[in-house]
Amino acid sequence: MLKKFLVVFLYFSPVLVFAQWESDLRLTFDPSVSQTSANSGWCVAVQNDTVHVVWFDYRDGGDKIYYRRSTNNGVEWQDEVKLIDTAAYYPGVPIVSLAISSPHIIHIVWCDYIRNGDDEIFYKRSTDGGTTWLPDRRLTSDDHLVENDSWPSIATSGQYVLAVWHDYKWDGTRFNWDIFYKRSTNGGADWEPDQRLTSYPRMTGPPSIAATGSYVHIVWYDLGTGNAEIFYKRSTDNGLTWESEMRLTNDPAPSYMPSIGVSGSNVHVVWYDQRDGNYEVYYKRSTDNGVNWTPDTRLTIEPAESNRPSIAVSGQNLHIVWYDQRDGNYEIYYKNSTDNGTTFGEDTRLTTDPSASFFCSVAVGASTVHVVWTDERDGNREIYYKRNPTGNANVDENQSKMTIQQAMVYPNPFVGYAIIAGYENELFMVYDIAGMHVGNYFGKKVGFDLCPGIYFAMPVNRDFNSNEGDCKPLRLI
Repeated sequence: MLKKFLVVFLYFSPVLVFAQWESDLRLTFDPSVSQTSANSGWCVAVQNDTVHVVWFDYRDGGDKIYYRRSTNNGVEWQDEVKLIDTAAYYPGVPIVSLAISSPHIIHIVWCDYIRNGDDEIFYKRSTDGGTTWLPDRRLTSDDHLVENDSWPSIATSGQYVLAVWHDYKWDGTRFNWDIFYKRSTNGGADWEPDQRLTSYPRMTGPPSIAATGSYVHIVWYDLGTGNAEIFYKRSTDNGLTWESEMRLTNDPAPSYMPSIGVSGSNVHVVWYDQRDGNYEVYYKRSTDNGVNWTPDTRLTIEPAESNRPSIAVSGQNLHIVWYDQRDGNYEIYYKNSTDNGTTFGEDTRLTTDPSASFFCSVAVGASTVHVVWTDERDGNREIYYKRNPTGNANVDENQSKMTIQQAMVYPNPFVGYAIIAGYENELFMVYDIAGMHVGNYFGKKVGFDLCPGIYFAMPVNRDFNSNEGDCKPLRLI
C-alpha cells in the first residue's frame, strides 16, 4: 500500500521592512482591445517565482483568452499565448478567473457566449506550469437558450478545484438569477454535477470563492431583500455539502461585487458600498472560519467613487487593490494590513496617468505583491503589471536566519491522515516535495485528501515558542 510521509518544521524569523512599488510594466502590445476581467475572480496568480496572467483580447476579431507568464517573479515575461481560439466572452464585460494548484497545475474558467449560442461556463487547465494546455472543457449545459451561466470564479485546495458562478435558470416555475457551484476532486480531470446554492426569492450577483483545507467560502451580492446586500455561504467538507447562507451587510444603500480571501481560519471580504452617498470600499472579517463576523469597516474616505476591490491574503497580511476616481480619472489604488485586518495603512496610488486604469486584480507570492489591470494610456485598452518585491511583510527568504524545530507526527508514514502531536488545533501550510503548496490543515488531521508522497508542513502565524519569537509564513524550497 502506498503511504504518505510528513516532515514538520516550525520556522521562526524576523520581520522585514517594506520596499517601494516598481514601475508599471506593459504586458500587451496590440492596437486591439486587451482587457482584464470585470468580476470578483482573479486574473493573476503566483506559485513560487512563477506569475501567471490571463485576459481577454479582441485582436482576432472577437474576444479570445490570452495568457502570459514570468518565471522569475515578474522581472521578465515570456511571449503571450492564445489559449482560446474561438470567440469567448460575456457581451460587453469580459469574465475570466484564474487559480493554481499543485503540482504546477493552472486552472481557468470563463463565460463563453458564442460557441453554443448562449452563455456557458468553460474550463481549461495546464499540468506543466503553463507550458502547454489541455483542451477546453464545457462545465455547464443549459437546455434553455435564455438561460445564462456567467461571472465565474475559481479556487483550489489540494486536489479540489472549485468553481462558482451565477446563472439565470428555469427552476420549474420561473427564471431566476442563482448561485451555482461545481467541483473536481482530482485536480480538474473530472467534474461532479452542478449544485444550486441559492433559490428564489434570491436574485444574485457575481460570486467570489476562496478555499483552504476542507473549508470553502463564497460571497456574492444579493437583491432578494429588495436591496443589494453581501451574502456568505460556506462548506466545511470541501464543497460536498453547504450550510445556510448568512447576510453580511445590512444597510439601505446597495453593496456590490465582493472579493474574498482566506488564510487559515481567517476569512476576509471586501466590497464597494453606496451607504456614504458615493461608492466606497468596505471590509469585514471572520476569525473562526465564517461563524462570526466583525462589523463593517470603511477603507476609503473620498468624495469620488472607489470601485471593485480585489483582495489577496498571506498569513496576517492583507493586500487590497481597487480603481478610484479621486484624481479626476480612474487610477489603481492599494491598501494593506499587516495585523490580520485589525488596522490598515494609508491608500497608495499605484498608477499616475491622465487615462483610465481599471479592472485590477492582486496576488501575493512569498514576499512579493503582484497587480494587473486594464489601462487606456496607449490609446486603447492594454494589460499592465506592477509589483512590490518585498511588499508582503514578515516573510524572510534567507533560510540561514531560520531556526528549525521538529515536531512528532503519528502515524508516520500514514495512509489516511497524520496528527501533529501537541499542535492538533494549530493550522499548518502543507507543501509537496517540489515545494508546491497543496493545502492548509489543522494538526489533528493533516493530509487527509492528499495522494501518496512526501510532504512538508509549516505553521501559519502562530507563536509556538516565545523564546524563538513569532512564527512567520515562509516559502519552502
